[in-house]
Amino acid sequence: MKDWSVSPARATLALALAAGSLFPSQAARREPSVRTPVVQKPHIAVKPGRLAVLRFEATEPAWSPDGRTIALVETFGEGRAGNLWIAGASGALRRITSAKCDGAPAWTADGRLVAARVSGDRFSFQLVDPSTGRARPLVPGRTFPIAGRDKVPSAVTFSPDGAKMAFDVCKPGETLDDSGKVLIMDLKTAKVEDLAAPPKSVTSHPTWSPDGRVIAYQRLPKGWYYNRTGDESYSAIWVTDWRSKTYRQVNALEKEISFVSPRWCPADGLLGVEKWLVSMKRESRREAWLVNAANTQVGSLLEVERRGSGGVAWAPDGRHYAFIASANVNGKFINELWTGVVSPQQRAAALKTQTAKAE
Repeated sequence: MKDWSVSPARATLALALAAGSLFPSQAARREPSVRTPVVQKPHIAVKPGRLAVLRFEATEPAWSPDGRTIALVETFGEGRAGNLWIAGASGALRRITSAKCDGAPAWTADGRLVAARVSGDRFSFQLVDPSTGRARPLVPGRTFPIAGRDKVPSAVTFSPDGAKMAFDVCKPGETLDDSGKVLIMDLKTAKVEDLAAPPKSVTSHPTWSPDGRVIAYQRLPKGWYYNRTGDESYSAIWVTDWRSKTYRQVNALEKEISFVSPRWCPADGLLGVEKWLVSMKRESRREAWLVNAANTQVGSLLEVERRGSGGVAWAPDGRHYAFIASANVNGKFINELWTGVVSPQQRAAALKTQTAKAE
């Protein structure tokens, strides 16, 4: 299977999707929605700033489609399974589960909270009531093996029509960095299939595009390791057209930089990504950027993220975002939930292409 060539440099992602240039063999298609999204208006963070002091290790923020709450995970040790919390518009925090076995929160288009729940050596997806914490299976009888410290998926993402979900898994006893792959599950039939990816790939952190055509994810070559001579040692962002099973890399290579944790923005089809400096010669840092998937060489810096962020969570309007950062309080690091707003200037910069910028 051959990789597709890069889209025309002048096209923004929105135009590229409309013209079918991300994957030239197909025109963009929109699936009819089978679940009507709830109110698409944010009620949190009209201005950038700290929303809540968490006072516990946390990751994986997920903004509800009505814009009223943000779900996140309290983690313990190095695992990604823990307790689910909800943050409201005032910053008030409420723990909704307490068994230390939940992770990977995600919201369906119609406002239902889904989480991966560990039981023994397996995990399953559960519908969690944010009011009571009660849970019931999303797909009865469907479970998956947990693996090492990566107890639950790094990301769960739903197709816009609500019919399918994508998530990552790995082999028992290993981690996502060792053997991760992305699966697609049909929620009606429970049928599971692998997402097509380049040969010898380790893939994780899937995110479904707003038009439903492609899934973006981070990819490492099998046998990778940091600071190896050559660009292939670093994590890159790829997209796969899940129907045609065609794929291509979307980020331009940057020295000593890994691209990780992609999240599609609901507005303009842009991507929120983390750029991770992995050099042993310089102090490591992670930055959140807004980039154009048709050309990642231009974009806008959103925030400098710290440990435990779990990526950028987008509000339904595509302007507001949330992330988890660490703050040093009297020599001790605590996590905080922050929110921000993408400015018109940042969005315009991300929509530019390298050619347009040069002109």
